[in-house]
Amino acid sequence: MRFGSLLFLLATSVSLSNCSLKTMAVQQMGELVASGVPAFEKDEDLELIRDAIPANLKLLEAMLESDPENKQIPAILSQMYASYGFAFLEADLETPELGDKAKLKERINRFYQRGQQYGERALIASSKRCEQGLKVIAELDSCLNDLDKDDVPALYWYGFNVAAFLNRNMNSMAALAQGPKMEKVMERVIALDESYNFGSAHLFLMLYYGARPAMMGGNFEKADAHYKAIQKQAGSDFLLADVFHARYVLVQKQDRPGFEKVLKAVIEKKVDTDKAPQLRLYNSLAKSRAKLYLNSVEDFF
Repeated sequence: MRFGSLLFLLATSVSLSNCSLKTMAVQQMGELVASGVPAFEKDEDLELIRDAIPANLKLLEAMLESDPENKQIPAILSQMYASYGFAFLEADLETPELGDKAKLKERINRFYQRGQQYGERALIASSKRCEQGLKVIAELDSCLNDLDKDDVPALYWYGFNVAAFLNRNMNSMAALAQGPKMEKVMERVIALDESYNFGSAHLFLMLYYGARPAMMGGNFEKADAHYKAIQKQAGSDFLLADVFHARYVLVQKQDRPGFEKVLKAVIEKKVDTDKAPQLRLYNSLAKSRAKLYLNSVEDFF
């Protein structure tokens, strides 16, 4: 073998080795990040979490560039875009004195659309049928039936982004057309792992049925059934379910006394988060939103 050919083979070998090592490192970091996500949930400092998420988003996107076939990172990105939009940007939008509302809404929509795209990427990596199934409602069942319990995080956060975008764009026919897809996705999450994320698939189905008038598919009976289901799964200490039941279902029912009673109870309730540390972030968010909604009560009734 000529010396030049040997150098070429060595260079190729080193390149492949480096690529392999880089991929392995990214995979290990992805697993580390995934296992570290619960640390966010155990921290009740909303401002700290708000400051931390953007840097983590860009780090994860850089990691995905290095390992584009990675299945885990897109699922985490879907979760983080959804969580940041829902926990923080939505709160800004609903705070009267904060920011340009049109620009905020555009930014929220971008976050949910990115989260949906990353969720799609993770699901397609699990089943090629999802490439078509997530685009065409008639093909969706073939995608969903291919998925198993390991796919629940990607499926849930994909559905979260679809649902949150829909909820924020109720005047858009294109967004409303995504409703049946979100419904099927969340029903599949429930079938595979009803307890995932404190049973929050029920939360989004509660909003789907409870936040719209009957002429647009709203159904208070179904909304209340999903509210009871999430209470059964998460227990009475998961305050976010009460807050969003008040904000969307009780507002749609125009039940102001019930709305105020529920939100005041959330603010006053003491939860032993030492026994349930995973509720700290969610309950801190719930109390923050409860105060915000009570201050805006005249806008709802």
